[in-house]
Amino acid sequence: MPENSHLINDASNPPPSVGFWRETWLRFRRRKLAMLALGFIVFLCLTALFAPLIVGTKPIVCKYKGSFYFPCMGYYNRSGENPIFRKDRFRNRYATNLKKKDPESWAVWPLVYQDPYRRVRKGEWGDRPGNPSGTTGVPNRYNFFGTNQQGFDVFAQMVHGTQIALSVGFVSMGIAGVIGITIGACAG
Repeated sequence: MPENSHLINDASNPPPSVGFWRETWLRFRRRKLAMLALGFIVFLCLTALFAPLIVGTKPIVCKYKGSFYFPCMGYYNRSGENPIFRKDRFRNRYATNLKKKDPESWAVWPLVYQDPYRRVRKGEWGDRPGNPSGTTGVPNRYNFFGTNQQGFDVFAQMVHGTQIALSVGFVSMGIAGVIGITIGACAG
């Protein structure tokens, strides 16, 4: 028997299978366009998940009257925001009201101070100008993509809009999957 007989692969002793999912992933990974599309979907999912941390006018976390709060959770669900801010009449003006109502308070803010659901007014965030409206809402250093006719920031609307866009996509594909599986099962 030759010395390398254990390296010879015959039909009676096939190599172990790597598994269906592993083989599928290896084939998928070889396609550059598929990997680019997967990267884009992951980017959109992360943007949708962390939208209140990227852009908003509500603090991510703040200490107010000796307690810690997470006002940005109000972007996910209105009931996620603590009622103390409604009781103390903040009216979504956290930057000015935190220091005015509790000088000992502090906050961690999103990367971009803009709100997707309202216009940012002059003086709301330090000495920053308010959002322009109408035809003057062109892109600038405060409004990356400009503003719409009402003065709402377009970049903020796009970042927060990924949540709705992905929800619609996943729900519609889920419904189509359920209908397709049900009809396919009945036809089989």
